[in-house]
Parts: sequence; structure tokens; C-alpha cells
Amino acid sequence: MHRINNSWPAYVGASPLPHSVECLPTMNNDTQYKLMTASSHADDVVRMMNHLYDDDPSGSVDRTRFRQTIDLILSNPDHGNIVLFMRADMLCGYALVIPYLSNEWGGTIAFIDELFVEPDFRGQGIGSGFIEYLRKVRPFSAVAIFLEVSRQNMRARKLYDSLGFQERSHQLLTLRIGV
Repeated sequence: MHRINNSWPAYVGASPLPHSVECLPTMNNDTQYKLMTASSHADDVVRMMNHLYDDDPSGSVDRTRFRQTIDLILSNPDHGNIVLFMRADMLCGYALVIPYLSNEWGGTIAFIDELFVEPDFRGQGIGSGFIEYLRKVRPFSAVAIFLEVSRQNMRARKLYDSLGFQERSHQLLTLRIGV
């Protein structure tokens, strides 16, 4: 059961999106998913970004750019959103949700670039509640949700499998072309 309040900034051509949803799934999850609209939690998000890459290293990442990413998203919400996971006014996680248009999928993809839940809050339905939240609100009028998970992160993989995510036959390849 979800209660929707206010609106997220709209993506070009997209319908207005919720600013905040209190999510109350079956696990008695009292988590609220809030769009980060100001830098008041930026230091905490940077700390969690560092923890994410400590827990699940995925190659080289320039950690000095984390704050720049936050500032870019806050000043350009059409580039993506930072969603804060709150419990009783305590920050317990975050996600970066980035839109991109897909001809193959016939619309906008909501790509979960990062999803992190503080260790003390794991296993309490926060991650699964967030996916249900995205299904309900369809950020950027998304037609699908994509995410990456490292092969070593079996706990996350088990969660994503249980939520209906499927491995694609296509492989994602990358080529760095900038700084």
C-alpha cells in the first residue's frame, strides 16, 4: 500500500512523478522514499557511495567525483534522480535512478545506477519496497527498470531474481571516452 504526496520534477514528455511515497509492504516496512532536492544529505550520500564501492568493487571509480555527480543531478533532474530511503527521519539508504530512451523497449528505461541500504537496515524490505515504489510511480514514465549487479553480490542477485528481474541474453559493454 502506497501513499503518494507532491510531485517529482517531470522528465521531458513524462507525467509528473511523486516526490515522496510512504511504502508499507507486508514486512511492516515504514520506509519513506524521498526525492533528494537539496544538498542537505549530500555528505551522507557520498559516505554511502563510498561504502557501496567498498562492499562491491566494480573496477575503477573516481570517488572524488561523487559530490560532482550529486550536484549535477540536483541541478538537472532530467538527468536523473537521487532517491533517499528514510526511516523515522533517519537516512538508511539511497538510489540513483537515471532515465534513457530505448527504441528496443519502446520508451524510457529507468536505470538504477546505484542502490545502497545501510548494513543495519538490510533484510528489512527496504530494497524490495523501493522496487515496488518504482513499479507504482514509473519514474520518467518508464516502460522498464534496468539495473546492474556484480556476479559476487549473491544477496542482491537473489533479491532481484525474487522481484522478477531477468538476465538478458545481451551483454553490456563499455568504452570510456571521457574523464
